[in-house]
Amino acid sequence: LAEIPNIGIVFFSAGHVFFNIENKPPRYISPTQYKLHFGNISGSEDGDRRGKSFSFKDFNKMFHLKGSISYEGQLHSFPTASNSVENNNKEEDYCALLLTAPNTKDLLKKKGLTYLAC
Repeated sequence: LAEIPNIGIVFFSAGHVFFNIENKPPRYISPTQYKLHFGNISGSEDGDRRGKSFSFKDFNKMFHLKGSISYEGQLHSFPTASNSVENNNKEEDYCALLLTAPNTKDLLKKKGLTYLAC
Protein backbone atom coordinates (compact mmCIF):
# COMPACT_ATOMS: atom_id res chain seq x y z
CA LEU A 1 0.00 0.00 0.00
CA ALA A 2 1.27 3.48 -0.84
CA GLU A 3 -0.17 6.97 -0.48
CA ILE A 4 0.33 8.94 -3.67
CA PRO A 5 -0.01 12.74 -3.33
CA ASN A 6 -3.21 14.14 -4.88
CA ILE A 7 -4.40 10.60 -5.72
CA GLY A 8 -4.87 8.55 -2.56
CA ILE A 9 -3.84 5.19 -1.15
CA VAL A 10 -3.18 2.49 -3.73
CA PHE A 11 -2.60 -1.26 -3.51
CA PHE A 12 0.16 -2.20 -5.96
CA SER A 13 1.43 -5.63 -6.86
CA ALA A 14 3.52 -7.12 -9.63
CA GLY A 15 4.25 -10.76 -10.25
CA HIS A 16 1.15 -12.55 -9.03
CA VAL A 17 0.74 -16.10 -7.91
CA PHE A 18 -2.47 -17.10 -9.69
CA PHE A 19 -3.31 -20.79 -9.61
CA ASN A 20 -6.52 -22.76 -9.66
CA ILE A 21 -7.25 -25.94 -7.71
CA GLU A 22 -5.35 -27.99 -10.32
CA ASN A 23 -2.27 -25.83 -9.62
CA LYS A 24 -2.41 -24.33 -13.13
CA PRO A 25 -2.79 -20.68 -14.13
CA PRO A 26 -6.51 -19.87 -14.58
CA ARG A 27 -8.02 -18.97 -17.94
CA TYR A 28 -10.13 -16.23 -16.37
CA ILE A 29 -9.41 -13.95 -13.44
CA SER A 30 -12.42 -13.84 -11.16
CA PRO A 31 -11.80 -11.37 -8.31
CA THR A 32 -14.28 -13.21 -6.10
CA GLN A 33 -11.89 -16.17 -6.01
CA TYR A 34 -8.80 -14.31 -4.82
CA LYS A 35 -7.23 -12.90 -1.68
CA LEU A 36 -5.03 -9.88 -1.14
CA HIS A 37 -2.03 -10.70 1.03
CA PHE A 38 -0.19 -8.05 3.05
CA GLY A 39 3.24 -8.74 4.47
CA ASN A 40 3.69 -11.80 2.27
CA ILE A 41 7.45 -11.43 2.03
CA SER A 42 7.95 -15.13 1.20
CA GLY A 43 5.80 -14.89 -1.93
CA SER A 44 3.98 -18.11 -1.08
CA GLU A 45 0.61 -18.52 -2.73
CA ASP A 46 -1.25 -19.03 0.55
CA GLY A 47 0.29 -15.90 2.08
CA ASP A 48 2.95 -15.40 4.70
CA ARG A 49 1.56 -16.45 8.08
CA ARG A 50 2.93 -13.25 9.65
CA GLY A 51 0.93 -11.07 7.28
CA LYS A 52 -2.75 -10.35 6.87
CA SER A 53 -5.05 -11.67 4.15
CA PHE A 54 -8.44 -10.46 2.96
CA SER A 55 -10.72 -11.84 0.30
CA PHE A 56 -10.84 -9.54 -2.69
CA LYS A 57 -14.60 -9.32 -2.26
CA ASP A 58 -14.36 -8.20 1.39
CA PHE A 59 -11.51 -5.75 0.73
CA ASN A 60 -13.46 -4.23 -2.15
CA LYS A 61 -16.55 -3.91 0.05
CA MET A 62 -14.54 -2.07 2.74
CA PHE A 63 -12.47 0.20 0.49
CA HIS A 64 -14.49 0.70 -2.74
CA LEU A 65 -11.67 -0.25 -5.12
CA LYS A 66 -11.03 1.37 -8.50
CA GLY A 67 -8.31 0.12 -10.80
CA SER A 68 -7.27 -2.94 -12.75
CA ILE A 69 -5.59 -6.32 -12.71
CA SER A 70 -3.74 -7.61 -15.76
CA TYR A 71 -2.51 -11.18 -16.11
CA GLU A 72 -1.52 -13.21 -19.19
CA GLY A 73 -3.42 -11.04 -21.65
CA GLN A 74 -6.56 -10.54 -19.54
CA LEU A 75 -7.41 -7.11 -18.18
CA HIS A 76 -10.07 -6.75 -15.50
CA SER A 77 -11.12 -3.23 -14.47
CA PHE A 78 -12.97 -2.20 -11.34
CA PRO A 79 -15.68 -1.32 -10.56
CA THR A 80 -17.36 -1.10 -13.96
CA ALA A 81 -16.25 -4.15 -15.96
CA SER A 82 -18.13 -7.34 -15.22
CA ASN A 83 -15.88 -9.45 -17.47
CA SER A 84 -12.22 -9.37 -18.34
CA VAL A 85 -11.18 -8.04 -21.73
CA GLU A 86 -8.34 -9.09 -23.97
CA ASN A 87 -5.11 -7.18 -23.44
CA ASN A 88 -2.57 -7.22 -26.27
CA ASN A 89 0.37 -7.48 -23.89
CA LYS A 90 0.47 -11.07 -22.61
CA GLU A 91 3.55 -10.19 -20.50
CA GLU A 92 1.71 -7.72 -18.25
CA ASP A 93 1.27 -8.95 -14.70
CA TYR A 94 0.15 -6.27 -12.28
CA CYS A 95 -2.50 -5.09 -9.90
CA ALA A 96 -3.17 -1.41 -9.18
CA LEU A 97 -6.20 -0.60 -7.04
CA LEU A 98 -7.11 2.81 -5.58
CA LEU A 99 -8.86 2.64 -2.20
CA THR A 100 -11.67 5.22 -2.52
CA ALA A 101 -13.64 4.82 0.72
CA PRO A 102 -13.90 8.21 2.47
CA ASN A 103 -12.55 6.76 5.73
CA THR A 104 -9.74 4.71 4.14
CA LYS A 105 -7.00 5.75 6.60
CA ASP A 106 -9.15 4.95 9.63
CA LEU A 107 -10.21 1.58 8.17
CA LEU A 108 -6.60 0.65 7.41
CA LYS A 109 -5.59 1.49 10.97
CA LYS A 110 -8.45 -0.62 12.38
CA LYS A 111 -7.34 -3.55 10.20
CA GLY A 112 -3.72 -3.20 11.34
CA LEU A 113 -2.46 -2.15 7.90
CA THR A 114 0.00 0.63 7.20
CA TYR A 115 1.03 2.37 3.99
CA LEU A 116 4.08 4.10 2.58
CA ALA A 117 3.98 7.83 1.89
CA CYS A 118 5.35 8.64 -1.56
